[in-house]
Amino acid sequence: MGFFKKLFEHGEPSGESSLQIKKDLKGEEMYVTLIGRMNAVTAPELSKVVENELGGVKRLVLDLTDLEYTSSAGLRVIMAAFEVMNRQGNMVLLNPCEAVTDVLDETGMVDFLEIIRDR
Repeated sequence: MGFFKKLFEHGEPSGESSLQIKKDLKGEEMYVTLIGRMNAVTAPELSKVVENELGGVKRLVLDLTDLEYTSSAGLRVIMAAFEVMNRQGNMVLLNPCEAVTDVLDETGMVDFLEIIRDR
């Protein structure tokens, strides 16, 4: 019950559905910045990156500093990215906000995802 409570507490007010994705590939490291809200409408944008652009990438950094919210759809994409990177390298989540951290904690994903806070 706690997981769903957190999703609803930090839910989608006002119908705002916007996610901006900025990518920077340097050699075998891809740095992906997520800005906005990741939900069922916007998560497929990141899914395309996971499916089509991680070939040859050894380290994936997902910068969540400006990600305000993620739904279960966003968690599925993060999990898919983790599975890909677990086979070919590693993945790091950078600076998730409190709402995103709470959801990651409630789902147990904090137990196996590498999370770095540098602010």
